[in-house]
Amino acid sequence: MAVVVCRSCGREIQFRRAPRLGQRLTCPACGTQLEVIGLSPLEVDWAFDEPIGEIASEVVVEDSEGDRPPSSADV
Repeated sequence: MAVVVCRSCGREIQFRRAPRLGQRLTCPACGTQLEVIGLSPLEVDWAFDEPIGEIASEVVVEDSEGDRPPSSADV
């Protein structure tokens, strides 16, 4: 029987059947939504509503400080 550990509370969670990549599960102890991200070794991570690639593409990063207006500390 496959066993993983909840990333939030540390409880061991047993799978009744062979886990599938991308399978989602809920920790019975704390209610955290988890997703199977690896099969060998078996690994879970927190489940997200959107694929990570879509979330990363929405992150705004400022690439230089030269573009910002001067603050009162700069004057």
